Amino acid sequence: MERRHKIGKTIKFFRQLNNMNQDTLAVGICTTSYLSRIENGLVEPNETVYRMLFERLHLDFTAYVNEEKNKERLIEQIYEKLLSNEKVDKEEIEELRLLYEQRTSPSIQVQVDLVYCRYLMSIDSLDEAAGILSSLDDLLSPSASREWQLFVAVKTYYELMIGSFDTILNREFQTNSKFYLSKSSSFEQANYMYHLAFASHRAYHFSLAKQFIKEAIRLFKHQYKPLFQLKLYSMYGAILNGLGEVKAAFKEFYAAIDLLHHVPSIATDVQWSSIYNNLAFAYESDKQYMEAIKFYEKALAFKKDKHTLINYTRTLLFGGVQELFSEKLHDLSINDFDEGTHQQMQFILMQAIEQIDGLEGLEEFYKIEKKVFKFFIVEQHIELILSYGPLVAKIYEEAKQYKRAAELYRLLFETSETMRLRAAGSNHL
Repeated sequence: MERRHKIGKTIKFFRQLNNMNQDTLAVGICTTSYLSRIENGLVEPNETVYRMLFERLHLDFTAYVNEEKNKERLIEQIYEKLLSNEKVDKEEIEELRLLYEQRTSPSIQVQVDLVYCRYLMSIDSLDEAAGILSSLDDLLSPSASREWQLFVAVKTYYELMIGSFDTILNREFQTNSKFYLSKSSSFEQANYMYHLAFASHRAYHFSLAKQFIKEAIRLFKHQYKPLFQLKLYSMYGAILNGLGEVKAAFKEFYAAIDLLHHVPSIATDVQWSSIYNNLAFAYESDKQYMEAIKFYEKALAFKKDKHTLINYTRTLLFGGVQELFSEKLHDLSINDFDEGTHQQMQFILMQAIEQIDGLEGLEEFYKIEKKVFKFFIVEQHIELILSYGPLVAKIYEEAKQYKRAAELYRLLFETSETMRLRAAGSNHL
């Protein structure tokens, strides 16, 4: 099936490139209708017919087929490296770029485009990558073809990068693409299941995420790719934490730390910072604030990440370490965070909480917290609503502003119910 489609595409491409109609190419070799069926991959003639058609197109059949196989091996090799976060050689990148730009390999052009797209994402050229994916949207439909396998995997990775988590899940439930990937390598399948788990976790569908991550672990079993193993430990820990299975989550995070200690090649500052941040968040979620503070500080010792900085400052607030909270908050500025991000909104809210006595009554505080909670609701930051809601509601209660306190408690109830349903796997579409 694959072979006849590829050769058919090649014949059609070079026939059109030579401004030759089907009658001219087919004469003396086969009927025009039979040629049409060859070009559309509906039939596979004997090799003699292929050779005669290629000869009329001034191509050597054997040489061309062998060359295409070599090109296909190259792009699959590059794709494997990209999936494994391994370094791609400059020569390989240049060959891939030329294959993408010259567009003279019709039988594998879609695969070339998609692997090049995945390379662009690895260097954060997201706009160019988006253009490639958009150009392929209407050309491909769910199937076991290599084109669809690459398309759904690469598009899913792109959507993870831009935060379109529900889009990923909706497509999977509509197309069942994990079934079509079942013919690809077990590592590719594990990657895709990991990405589905990641999307489910970020969309607060924790039970669903647990199903996907367990399948990724099963598919990956016995393979030696320590960096991917680290990702599995970390993601499984985050999912278990979301489900309230804190002890099991700690076990995964500490396994990740052990792996970093034993495999120096993956023990970068970024990886240490990330795993300590995740472990700290698990302690914070369990209200073990002193342990959370300790591990956030460990994370920050490796990398001054904005996400970790805001988590650390928030934990100082909730942990009641008031003096250090004020000190760290004053070390920060609104300009330290990207405009319109949850980190910036958390900073604004914590600043208002810390300065509430200096504000002119609660009116100014109300304007600030109302804006922040509206952002949390629109952006579906469920965990942040549940974190800050009780503290802000308590401020209003103590000021005898019961109406706003009641509104926040209602929001907390509704958000908790949403979290409960999603965590249990309900309403996942």
